[in-house]
Amino acid sequence: MSIGRVVKGSIWLYIGGLLSSILGYVYWIIAARLVLPEMIGSAGVIISLQNLLVTFFSFGIPVGLRRFIGISRGKEDDQKLTSYFYTSLIILLLLNLPVSIVFLSMAFTGTPLFFLAPYELYFVALLFSLNFWPVLLVSLFNSILRTEISASAQILSAIAKLGIGFLLMAFGWGFLGLVYGIFAASITLDIVLLGHTIRLFRRLKTRMEFHSTEIKPLFESGSPSWIPYTLTILSQSLGVLGIYGITGSAETGLYFIAFMIAQIIYSLPLSVGVLMLPVLSSLDTGQKGMASRTIQLLLAVTTPVALVFALYSPLLFSLLGPTYELANIPFFILMMGTTVYPIVVGYEGYIYATGKYIHVTILGLVLNVSRFVLYALLIVGLGSTGAAIAYSSGFFLALIPIILSARRLRYGLDWGQYAKTIAIPGGLTVILLLFHIFWLFGVPFLFPLPWFFGVPLILLVTLVAYTRLDILTKRDFLEIAQAFFSEESIAKIARYTSPLLRLMFG
Repeated sequence: MSIGRVVKGSIWLYIGGLLSSILGYVYWIIAARLVLPEMIGSAGVIISLQNLLVTFFSFGIPVGLRRFIGISRGKEDDQKLTSYFYTSLIILLLLNLPVSIVFLSMAFTGTPLFFLAPYELYFVALLFSLNFWPVLLVSLFNSILRTEISASAQILSAIAKLGIGFLLMAFGWGFLGLVYGIFAASITLDIVLLGHTIRLFRRLKTRMEFHSTEIKPLFESGSPSWIPYTLTILSQSLGVLGIYGITGSAETGLYFIAFMIAQIIYSLPLSVGVLMLPVLSSLDTGQKGMASRTIQLLLAVTTPVALVFALYSPLLFSLLGPTYELANIPFFILMMGTTVYPIVVGYEGYIYATGKYIHVTILGLVLNVSRFVLYALLIVGLGSTGAAIAYSSGFFLALIPIILSARRLRYGLDWGQYAKTIAIPGGLTVILLLFHIFWLFGVPFLFPLPWFFGVPLILLVTLVAYTRLDILTKRDFLEIAQAFFSEESIAKIARYTSPLLRLMFG
């Protein structure tokens, strides 16, 4: 299987994630102008807690399912694929429905949970009930590389959230309008995914069978990622929950807005990482080579885009109004984490697909426990900025177990190439940032470069440098193009873009 097919599948995921993130950005812009930061902070706490519950009570089964679907697809055994899916679904229903009932009972009886009000617990319980089972449907479609279905579901849910939430907030529903928009997104996602799932299994003409013998393999395969991934979601949620409990809902609103927009960039390497497990699991040979090329490609795409967003973050957040302008500081720090995130997510996909579960667990523990410690140290004094420092630092500290694991597995990570990939757009970003700083101090002949000059400059110079230094090769571009276009179309594109290609490759 070529890297082009993986990229094609991940592109659909990223398009879905990107468009839903953009629509989400518009949603939060509207919300920022129609409701108070305290209301956004409360909504952020509800979303964060239900995300944590969905992850914890999944017990890693969706990840385990991805691995076995990949294996079943490799053997062309659709009946085995179906039984693994159905068994996973029954397990999740049995484990999660009681959790929903418990949280609803706490809400109706007024039983407190830390600093959450009963109405917040009520919304957490309802969102959890809507979201705990569709994760299996997403795993199913991503694993069979039908990522356009997951993407369309994401986009439609974002449209529903924007449309319904905006109308309700515009008519004065305030916090309820904000939350009901989020509910509309979940319901839409459920309906779209469920409809496609029914259609898929009708086409496969397989039997829905529950096999108790598959329970143990699903747990065993999913458990190595369950604890680290739960810790990952916990580390994300603690950033929001910690600020909410220590500094209040207004500061929480600033960090939540910054974090949600940052997911536009984080979702690109994550989209590819999601597909690496089933794809690498289906390969008998060449796993290291594909993983290495994927990491390199992700770094080359993600880093310059992230640094452009970081450099012009004040402009980005000025669109939200003066109340949210300070959110650009935690956002800038969150963007720094994206410069090494592709290495973390790419290597994790490799060691998981090759069955190195202890390595997966250690990597996840270092990544997230370090964040917990830093949250405790930094949030009290620095608020949202401290939470952003803690979150991004986790990725850099995770490089330590990656280095040790790669040596043990004799996996040759090309750190020199990774450093060049980061340094080229990083150096350009620093130069433009210094121009702005010197201009603020009155240094003559230096002035901040407007975004419509700065953004193309960084991206174009970076692209040419990458191709001239063989960080990106003709083979990379060709394989990606072949995944989307016919040979005839590629030839036409090459003719029209020949000046750019000569500049890139000489």
